[in-house]
Amino acid sequence: MSTKLARTIQIILSFLLIGKLAAFDETDYLIKSMQWKRIYRTINSSNLKNETEAYALIRYHESSGAGSSKEKLKLLYGVVTGLKPIRIGSTEITYLLQKKTKPQTTILRLCFWKLYWELQKKKLLPTKEKITYLRKLQPIDDPIFHKVYNEIQKIYFERKRYDKIIKNSESIKKKPDRQFLYTHRVQRYYAYSLIKESRVAAGKQVYISLLQDPQTPYTLKKQASKDLKNLLGKNFHATFNLQELASVINLLDRSAQIAYIDNKTFANTRFTNLRLVKNVLHTYLYRDTDKLFPFLKNHKQLIRKNPDSLLYIVGRLISRQRHSLAKKLLDSYLYGMDLEDVHKNYTRIFTHYNRKSEATFKALLNYLHLYPYNLYYQDVLLDFLTDQSGSRIKYRDNKYWQQALDKIPNLPVKGRLVYWYLRYLKQTSQNEKLKQVLASFYKLCPGSYYLEVIKAEFAAELKKIKTPNNPLKDKNSLLSYLSLKKLEVYARELNRKDLSFAYYRGARQLSDKLIDAYKKIDKNKKLEQAVSYLKIGELSYGMAILKEYAREKQYTPGEKYELFVGAGDISGQTYVSLYYTRQLMKFYLLADDPLLLPEAITARLYPRPHRALVKKNTKRYPVDENVIYAVMRQESFFRENAVSSAKAKGLMQVIPSTGKGLAKALKVKQYSLHDPEVSIRFGTKFLFDLLNSYNRDLRWASIAYNGGPGNLRKWKRNHYRGDFNQFLENLPSRESRNYCRIVISNYINYRTLMLVNEVE
Repeated sequence: MSTKLARTIQIILSFLLIGKLAAFDETDYLIKSMQWKRIYRTINSSNLKNETEAYALIRYHESSGAGSSKEKLKLLYGVVTGLKPIRIGSTEITYLLQKKTKPQTTILRLCFWKLYWELQKKKLLPTKEKITYLRKLQPIDDPIFHKVYNEIQKIYFERKRYDKIIKNSESIKKKPDRQFLYTHRVQRYYAYSLIKESRVAAGKQVYISLLQDPQTPYTLKKQASKDLKNLLGKNFHATFNLQELASVINLLDRSAQIAYIDNKTFANTRFTNLRLVKNVLHTYLYRDTDKLFPFLKNHKQLIRKNPDSLLYIVGRLISRQRHSLAKKLLDSYLYGMDLEDVHKNYTRIFTHYNRKSEATFKALLNYLHLYPYNLYYQDVLLDFLTDQSGSRIKYRDNKYWQQALDKIPNLPVKGRLVYWYLRYLKQTSQNEKLKQVLASFYKLCPGSYYLEVIKAEFAAELKKIKTPNNPLKDKNSLLSYLSLKKLEVYARELNRKDLSFAYYRGARQLSDKLIDAYKKIDKNKKLEQAVSYLKIGELSYGMAILKEYAREKQYTPGEKYELFVGAGDISGQTYVSLYYTRQLMKFYLLADDPLLLPEAITARLYPRPHRALVKKNTKRYPVDENVIYAVMRQESFFRENAVSSAKAKGLMQVIPSTGKGLAKALKVKQYSLHDPEVSIRFGTKFLFDLLNSYNRDLRWASIAYNGGPGNLRKWKRNHYRGDFNQFLENLPSRESRNYCRIVISNYINYRTLMLVNEVE
């Protein structure tokens, strides 16, 4: 090291000079959960113990709202070299380029890539040295190194060093342990370079391969088509055979597409490659849908085995108001297939013609039988069964209600149907039927918002029904007991009781799978690499590895979700564990009722992360912690870096303008809405104020939290007539009415678990 360099560098990152590094879970957790204020308070920048602490400060300076870009740059340099400079100039850059890279950890790779872009932004890395720097990173099958290698090829491409690109590409193609570097983007640079170096046939074949690969991003396919046009001329496709033409037809200009369609180029063709069929179908969709049928006739079997391609066409036709043609395609090629999207598209078509028709009703039930979670079509179903436009609600005949109740699975989302059915029975004086349904309605909609609504509204009728003497006798006795007793009563009486005899079918098996999910990760280097990203909050990198692995292994949806839950559990990523457990519940049509599920499922469905912060803030602003978790779960699924389409941020999804007002009121200066310390405090204070404004009624407060207090005042003035649940049906904002129901059901389920399990 030169004397000048020695004077400008403080050797404070000594942990980087001592062999293999240990993991520090507490710091990982702080980074992952974006606790910037706590990082600033607890990590000493002058005495960093490990690279994880250094990375925590890097992320603090990057995202806290109170960081320093200069300090971030010096810390990045420190992690990559082991030496933190007082400043970064030409001497420090020379040292960086000469210094060998250390054993590469996940954090080092992240810092290496971040440092590259920081140096670029500040114009500190000479153009001629970019590749020298990038080549310092050890090549491994990792999302960051993929980016690094793509960047190297891009630099050669911009410098027109086609010979270098060809040499590099052909080298990695020959080495089995380097083929992971042959990414779609690298293939595009390689194909372009081959043609520029007069290897036209070879370059064209690489482009065709890229275009036919179903995993190639659409934007890259468009670029490939543009390249071919620029390199080979406007009519580059004139010499293509039918297979080659089909790989690019959907990307050609309008006149070329129409010419091929008018000449019936594909009318009598039969492809075995589904990707080519999709391309041609896509072209017919936008250029001449009436000529679809001869082509489809030749591919009927392939289409029925792989219906997604035609379902996409049908969906686009419906969006373009071509309902008659969409129905003709469904009837001709997909009729009789009991698939969710087939029934959904029939529902879309019939709804367009007449929302109240028998055909609409039948299609609706077929769709909701397979996928009951679509709340929009639950709206359509209730609109069919009831007419709430007048002063008195009108109901369909009993046969329609019975068909709906028989067809839709017994899940929380069915609660709305059950509730309005009970109102229908009461209004039409079907007292015996009303009594029969009330005696065991819990089994129809376990875990629903409407459980407590029904108990309150039908209290007089419920009192007349005999409660089972022994609710633990069998499942039917328990479900009847749960139907007739209030939460406070059954939670106390069932406290610590073994209810496993009444678990939902498939719940035990799913529980066992979740308990063992981590084993899918154990001793698998690629999956452990994904977990290392998740541990420090790098969700995009971690999930990219997991999804690619699941695709390579051809996992079923269930196997894939189990893998993701296992990764979430090991990494402590509450969001990942919860989200994919929820996906498994939907996949297996299991009710997320906390009473009748094993703890391995409920612990993941209803977690309590950041509990110390929640308790601290519910003491400041008296709100039941179950309310906070109910809102937080719906707002972000406990994802600290969540950002909504309305730019709401963090666990409690606080909108920046609301956050600004709260920060002023609470005298909080520099802050990040992603920091749980800030998000939970701001969200709890906002909820506390709303609850006080609405007589501590969470129903009204939840609508105001989601839709805004001003909107709620307007909606209440225009639509509320003393019946809250009818008001919900007439609320103009579908998002807010669904939000209210979900938050209340979350609250009930959190409260149930707390009471039954004596959570302190």
